[in-house]
Amino acid sequence: MRSTEETMLMDTMIANGVSNKMTEQATGLAAPKPVQKENAAKLETRDMLLANGVDEEMADLAADL
Repeated sequence: MRSTEETMLMDTMIANGVSNKMTEQATGLAAPKPVQKENAAKLETRDMLLANGVDEEMADLAADL
């Protein structure tokens, strides 16, 4: 279910000529693509490693970024 702000944003974007598909992607209402899920998992792994004191370069390598 959309909030009032999301509905207003979508209406504004559509009024400015943005396609419905692009509007849903821009507002985050479209279903995530597999690549987005994979990237999110990699970033989550990297953040967890950094939070546990792992060097940034090593965290990037371990998360396969």
